[in-house]
Amino acid sequence: MLLPGPVDPTSNTQTVLSASPLTGIRQLNTGDNSDANFLKRFSGAQQPSALDRLQLDARDLQSMRQQLKSGGALKDSGNKPLSVGGINGTPLGKPLNAPIDAPINGSLAAKPINGSVTVNPFGGNFNADVGTYNRVIGAPEEQSPVYNELKKRLEVYQQDRRTPTEKNAERFNQQLAAKNAAAKLASSGRKPGDIALPEANIKPGTVVQPMPVKTLSEGIAGKGLKDILAKAESLMKEGKYTSAIDQYSIGEQVAPNQPLIWIGRANAELGAAFYQRADIHLRQAFNSDKALLMAQYDLRTFFGADRLATVIKDLQDIASADQQSTTPVFLLAYISYNTANESRAAGYLDLAEKRSEGKDPIYRLLREHWTLPETEGAQKLPKPETKLPEIPKADGAPTIPENK
Repeated sequence: MLLPGPVDPTSNTQTVLSASPLTGIRQLNTGDNSDANFLKRFSGAQQPSALDRLQLDARDLQSMRQQLKSGGALKDSGNKPLSVGGINGTPLGKPLNAPIDAPINGSLAAKPINGSVTVNPFGGNFNADVGTYNRVIGAPEEQSPVYNELKKRLEVYQQDRRTPTEKNAERFNQQLAAKNAAAKLASSGRKPGDIALPEANIKPGTVVQPMPVKTLSEGIAGKGLKDILAKAESLMKEGKYTSAIDQYSIGEQVAPNQPLIWIGRANAELGAAFYQRADIHLRQAFNSDKALLMAQYDLRTFFGADRLATVIKDLQDIASADQQSTTPVFLLAYISYNTANESRAAGYLDLAEKRSEGKDPIYRLLREHWTLPETEGAQKLPKPETKLPEIPKADGAPTIPENK
């Protein structure tokens, strides 16, 4: 039994009176670590986790990780498109087991002399744990053919947008490769000039179209993780979004390096009307892995037309009531783009960027990677106090009232 106790005069924190046949009557200070651990272990005060709610434990997670790893790498026959609709091209190389400069003996690993100096000087989406996860459960592109295809499309996109320095470096590497090949064939009488420079695998000017994604569970290597993601999508279609969030939480523990799970969780939060959380997690996902921006996730399939219309109406009302907030406008842009309404997505991005006064880099990132039509600029959009752009309803969906 737990009862509120007096305030501790020394720390000014609330205490709790615990009474049980086993431990007797005790006064516990919630600010003390040992007392807090006691409350969690013996009083039932600990909040149940997703593992508890789904009656899973660490052994289940380990079993699913082993399934994921034993599933092996994806088989890709050269230029043959994947079943999910791929680009003709060579598959991405398998990541190295360790960095080239990593010591063979783990005890020789370099350690900083000054412990106050950060050991991770890199910015952006660098994560020191990624290599470990790749070795334990496989690289993300080996786990999912959908993500593998997104990585390929991002590679095509980036090849066509290299800086002059990067293009010169590639040209130099091609010339060096040709020179080395000529030296090896010198005995055959051929001259270096007789050897043509290798052509780039991806030619400039390639237009990268977004990949339509109706399910995140397609082709997942491990049966356990695939069942979890399929169950989450089934729960979302039934309107059980918080239960779907639990499924994605488990999936993230099984495969922390699988970015598609981040999108699935954010979609479930959007369907559950946890808009702030969805906003944060979408931003984190897109900033961490730009390959996620090479897809259009079919939200009508994930949510259903009725729920999608409700979410849109809710966000439009919030955006009209709060003229300063960027969250509802950003989410409306995400919904518009992922319901094949690119022109509305561009309009919402203009409005969100205007509200952020151009200080939020996420909108530039989306413009660079999403396939959007040309816009006239944020200054020519309707004023926020009039009405916001609307998204056409899906077939059979109720009409969305306008915001006055």
